[in-house]
Amino acid sequence: MQLYAEHAPTPAPTVATDAKINAADDQVTDLCKDARRAQFAADSLSLARDTAQLGMLYNEVSKSEAAERTEKVLHLKNQNAIGASIVADFMTGNLAIHSGPVKDQLNLLERFLTRSPGSPTILWCDLMKCGRLTATDVHDFGETLSTALNKRPESSCAIVVAPHLTSEKVLHGHRGELRRLESKFDAKNLWSEAISIRCCAPPAQRRVPIQFDAWIVISESKKDENWFMTSQLVQDRATRTEIPWQSESGYVVPVSERDSLPSAAEGQRSLSDVQEAAQFLAGESLPRTLLQGILCKSKVSADDGVHLNLVNLTPYDGWLERVGRRWKERETPSVPMKIISLTKSLSVAQYVEKTIALELMQEWKAGNLTCLGKVRRYEAKPPPALPGKESDVNNFPLRIVKLEVDIDPTKRGWSKFKISIPVSTRMRYADDAIHGQKAPRPYPKCFPFDPISSNRIP
Repeated sequence: MQLYAEHAPTPAPTVATDAKINAADDQVTDLCKDARRAQFAADSLSLARDTAQLGMLYNEVSKSEAAERTEKVLHLKNQNAIGASIVADFMTGNLAIHSGPVKDQLNLLERFLTRSPGSPTILWCDLMKCGRLTATDVHDFGETLSTALNKRPESSCAIVVAPHLTSEKVLHGHRGELRRLESKFDAKNLWSEAISIRCCAPPAQRRVPIQFDAWIVISESKKDENWFMTSQLVQDRATRTEIPWQSESGYVVPVSERDSLPSAAEGQRSLSDVQEAAQFLAGESLPRTLLQGILCKSKVSADDGVHLNLVNLTPYDGWLERVGRRWKERETPSVPMKIISLTKSLSVAQYVEKTIALELMQEWKAGNLTCLGKVRRYEAKPPPALPGKESDVNNFPLRIVKLEVDIDPTKRGWSKFKISIPVSTRMRYADDAIHGQKAPRPYPKCFPFDPISSNRIP
């Protein structure tokens, strides 16, 4: 026992050992807290840095998107300017519309006919569009017809539709109105042949005639040699097909203001007698039927290589202009037409011009170039962006936040980026009672995404 007592280790004091162990544990705990605090501070600083990087990336992408939108808008404006120039050039050479006094109309008509001396000419005069004719109106129309027809007595004629409304100062009603016009033709040395315009049966609630009067007017000097004396319309003295009635919902009143789109009063029951009578024979059927009748069996041929001059002395709703500009592609004989419309009313000229111009613009945008000819095509989309315009994510290195780029080519701008924080980083503070409850949000409120939850901030 003595020997064991001499060589056995002396036990350490229990109290001193526990104190040292507790001191070591406290020191380790403090070190862990310091390490976690330092780790949290480093992660918060890295997250703040990544958020700033993402903010700069977002600004660059936003600028790229704004530049792309601006480029698209400018491209569309440029295309509209190109289309307007194409339409304006086409209408100047093929479909001119002018307004002014009769003296100016005669000068324009003479210049128009002088540019094509070998081309046949048809004058269109629908007096139903004028309402009740005054003595001045009858004189002006007679003077214009005499000037144009006597300038080309062999290759010109006029289609004159009689007015529906009778003037108050004319005796013997409608027959007196017709006789007044026929007397004016005779006074101007013009030969006239009365024809009838046959119409379909009108709706039951409308009391309108089913037959209207018109004339084929030719210069008396060379009547027998005129190209249109052998036409079907002159021989039949009536239209072979019946003209359908235009629906009242399609009635228009030409109204146009400066720098505004053309407008029309449609479907209104408050139209005056003049406005309603002007629409009795509205639509494409009347001009198409009469032009087919006057050209059929005439000496005008599509093989001659010449165009037909069509002069509209009473433009109102643009139907004759629509038929004339599509005549070569849709009707027979397929003679190209050059049209000029002359009127005293500025609002009527603006309405017809803007209506036809908008239709031509829509056809150009749709790719229908049969009427406009060989012109530059419409480009709806701007040219593809250059390779250097895309934002390079390598210029914005990140420490914690994970940034992925979607390869889907349809996604553009900020929508192609996916932002997230790795699971290992988020789980690092999942059980942290101190730092887990106060997750850092070092990003500005204007930033569009929450980098931690990857959700859009409302």
